[in-house]
Amino acid sequence: MKYADINRRFTEIVAEWLAKGYSINTASMSGSQGETAKIDLTDGKEIVRILVDRFSDYAANVEGVEIIVGKALDADVRPNNNDNWATLWNNRLEVLQQERFFKIGENRVSGTQYGTAAEAKAAAELRLKRYIAKECSSKSKTFTGEAIEIAKRVIRRKFGANRIATAYVMVFKYDNAYCVSYRDRTYRLR
Repeated sequence: MKYADINRRFTEIVAEWLAKGYSINTASMSGSQGETAKIDLTDGKEIVRILVDRFSDYAANVEGVEIIVGKALDADVRPNNNDNWATLWNNRLEVLQQERFFKIGENRVSGTQYGTAAEAKAAAELRLKRYIAKECSSKSKTFTGEAIEIAKRVIRRKFGANRIATAYVMVFKYDNAYCVSYRDRTYRLR
């Protein structure tokens, strides 16, 4: 599922409420509480807010986008009234409907992919396994002896140093590449 599908679903929900006879209540929509999008509708007696927002559940290691339909409980926010001093707070809505779209993965080409909670948890576990595998394979290995003498030649040529203190010379392998380090400078061998 792509973000366009979430936009389509948001549109469908708004259309359902408009079909029930609700109209847009513009006065209660001013300001932002960090949500991605929102629209307020009224039937003349109550205000219903339909909003798109991001969520994170750190305990379950999932995140995503949710669509919430909620009814205004605050008596100060009245339908068809343009008094801007009253604010309709997203966290004080009586939630009538909630749909969550869990983030499975993303890349620069295809964008973010969304799916179910089970798919998101499986993807998070796979990412963790890949991260652990990458960390284990990228541990550095330090060399001594003849490699230090070769490193000194590289340091003279690349860093322009004439007198080299052996205590500051390091040769190591990191992510399948050899590196020479001297004091605060590092050169990756090709």
